[in-house]
Amino acid sequence: MLAAEVHAQDQQFQEHIDKALARALPAVVQIHAGDGLGTGFLVSDSLVVTNHHVIEGNEEEAIGILLHDGRVTTARAVHHEEHPDIAVLKLEEQLNDMPRGLMFADMQKVRPGLLVLSIGHPGGLENSISLGILSAVGRPGGHLNEYFLQTDAAINSGNSGGPLVNLKGEVVGISTAKLRSIGGQQMDRIGFALAGNIAERIVRDIQQRGRVLRPDLAIQELSEVTGPQAIEQDVPHGALRLRIAPGGMASVAGLRDGDVLTAIAGQPVRGIHSFWVSLHRQEIGSRVKLSITREGKRLELVLPLLPLPANDPWSDIGAEFSKDLQVYGVRENSPFALSGLRPGDALVRIRAGASKLYQDIHTLDELRHFIQQGFTQGLSLRLMVKRQGQIVELKPIDFTSLRNR
Repeated sequence: MLAAEVHAQDQQFQEHIDKALARALPAVVQIHAGDGLGTGFLVSDSLVVTNHHVIEGNEEEAIGILLHDGRVTTARAVHHEEHPDIAVLKLEEQLNDMPRGLMFADMQKVRPGLLVLSIGHPGGLENSISLGILSAVGRPGGHLNEYFLQTDAAINSGNSGGPLVNLKGEVVGISTAKLRSIGGQQMDRIGFALAGNIAERIVRDIQQRGRVLRPDLAIQELSEVTGPQAIEQDVPHGALRLRIAPGGMASVAGLRDGDVLTAIAGQPVRGIHSFWVSLHRQEIGSRVKLSITREGKRLELVLPLLPLPANDPWSDIGAEFSKDLQVYGVRENSPFALSGLRPGDALVRIRAGASKLYQDIHTLDELRHFIQQGFTQGLSLRLMVKRQGQIVELKPIDFTSLRNR
């Protein structure tokens, strides 16, 4: 190849990178939460996406935002969860001349070998950019509702929450973690980004509904069938073996433990990545056709994608708690809001119905038990919280509004 041709190709490649950065960089922000530093990115003129662990411990506080143009503002969390590791922040003031929010990539086109750019603030080094590829897609996380893209683009402390973008400047993932060692052996250039379609669905729900809806799949575990197992069972490599929650929607639809899922809505399932890509394309409330293999027989079943049921009050209690029962947020006009619960409160005691005896409460599971009891038996609940060093008794909580939905 002539030197002139090589130069022309290099120049064309550089132009692609320049265009991607021109689109993405203005929307990248630096996040200051307590003593921590991280990265986030605008998806609209008022919403910022980042990792939950970037703001952990500061969920109810005002969070500092440094925009790309140097302006400083604050935001508060409107949604956050540990799994998937994501937080959505809303700017507290409406600013003029805001950059365009970033768009999310079509995850059907995301594949190993895709060129990506990681943008962030590692160690406080503002607007650091690294180039790499996607080494793999569909790396499972610690929970069913999250999965990751693996990349060799640099992801270091301070990059967390920043966008991993393609050469169109579209978000394919949220930079989340770096693998440092396996079995005592040092690893290099192995980073993980939360898949972009998980964030896209959450953002869309917040913008359209004001809250996040998830389908009640009642699938407890997915495991890939690969290699000799796939050959022996005559299923495609990467099909998913299911473990089903008894009595849940998947069970009612006819799925059983050990069924192997091969397609969703006619789209082949070839690993965790394709499962989530296909599932996230379906609307809550729709009915989706599943192709499965069971004991050598090929079957098709229809699974209604219903939201978490209204008879589970935990799915719509209108308040968010930490593991140690600190209150992160309270939705306006929810049963908890009407009781007087506020962000920053710490739940310490609870009683149900006509009982005059308060019980100490320490865990989310204990709280869930009391809420379910109050809901199913029609009992009111009363809480005592610690607020600014004082113990405060709240008004009774009435779950009638949830029972009548």
